[in-house]
Amino acid sequence: MKLIQLLGSVFLSYISLAGHAQQAVPFNDKKWVIESQGSLQEFYKGYNCLYLQNGQAYLKDEKFGNGVIEFDICLTERVSFSGIIFRIIDSKNFEELYFRSQLSGMPDAYQYAPVCNGNSSWQLYHDQHDAVNDGYIHWKPAGNSWGYNGVLNYVFDEWMHVKLVVKGSQAELYLGKNPQPVAFIKELKRGPAAGSIGIKSAAGATRFANFSFTATDNPEMKSSGSVNVQTPNGTVSNWQLSSSFFKEAEVSNTYQLDPKLENRQSWKNIQAEKTGIINISALGAIIDSANTVFAKLVVVSDKDQVKKLNIGYSDAIRAFCNGQLSYSGSNAFWSRDYKYLGTIGFFDALYLPLKKGENTIVLAISEGLGGWGIMAKWENMDGIRLNQQPFLKKATQE
Repeated sequence: MKLIQLLGSVFLSYISLAGHAQQAVPFNDKKWVIESQGSLQEFYKGYNCLYLQNGQAYLKDEKFGNGVIEFDICLTERVSFSGIIFRIIDSKNFEELYFRSQLSGMPDAYQYAPVCNGNSSWQLYHDQHDAVNDGYIHWKPAGNSWGYNGVLNYVFDEWMHVKLVVKGSQAELYLGKNPQPVAFIKELKRGPAAGSIGIKSAAGATRFANFSFTATDNPEMKSSGSVNVQTPNGTVSNWQLSSSFFKEAEVSNTYQLDPKLENRQSWKNIQAEKTGIINISALGAIIDSANTVFAKLVVVSDKDQVKKLNIGYSDAIRAFCNGQLSYSGSNAFWSRDYKYLGTIGFFDALYLPLKKGENTIVLAISEGLGGWGIMAKWENMDGIRLNQQPFLKKATQE
């Protein structure tokens, strides 16, 4: 009897291990779906590899939620954004982590970003540390870090091993022979839903070899912890966003908000993330150049006064106070100098001329590339309060 129990235990252990075994998938395997500007199977520096230009390759029929992804990559010093894509729900919704090979040794040498409805949000998720909240840009490795980007030093024209451990809402990155993680991503943004896995190459061509993965719900992770988010006082945590997107041209050449444009909108209540950011791309896709959305606040003031509202946005904004254009700006990639990333933070401010009683603040936020978002905080809320009831009633009626 004991022998039967022992054999049964061994058999179950074998089945469990087999389910979590590392699976190697050569790039000439028919399981791969390759969508790219160009690709080539070749032998390079000791390995059979895939030379991938501006595209992606993924294992369509594999479901990966948690586990380990490994491969070798051969970077050059040319500009490229090459790396891993995982938890792929479809071609427009997945997680990605990529290497900026041209920025070896720089604070943004690698980047994690969620891709939602076809838009990668790297401008929203970055580690300028306290700059997001204090309004000063300082890429120094100090303070709380989300692990969304950081300093890495690459080798060029040589094979470099890459390993990503994914568990729940966190991930670890290993490079080369280093037994310790070089990056710890403390909060993946798309959730734990399983999807397919693969690799990507953008703005250039990159070689990949020796791809393998292990799907397991409990991979070994050496890092632990979370970011202690201290939301600044006055942060706007609840917004009303228009339920439909429209073209930027509808607001680009006006000093007064068109009542017809505003009145045709229905509104939905949107809760900001812990940092105060709303990732607008998570709400829908840009279709037929409809790249603009309204974000709306109703402010009740106890007197006529000017109030400062700090804002972070991506990529462009037009602010209307009681229907009058009071501010417009661009925070787009390369909009301020040739190295400007357009990352979001409290780098701009509105000085709103509030009247006694109810005031309507409408922000038209437009997207171009790299992240569509809004965040705001009041300098102080003395003599004002937010009133969301009018929008909630209108949304209910519609």
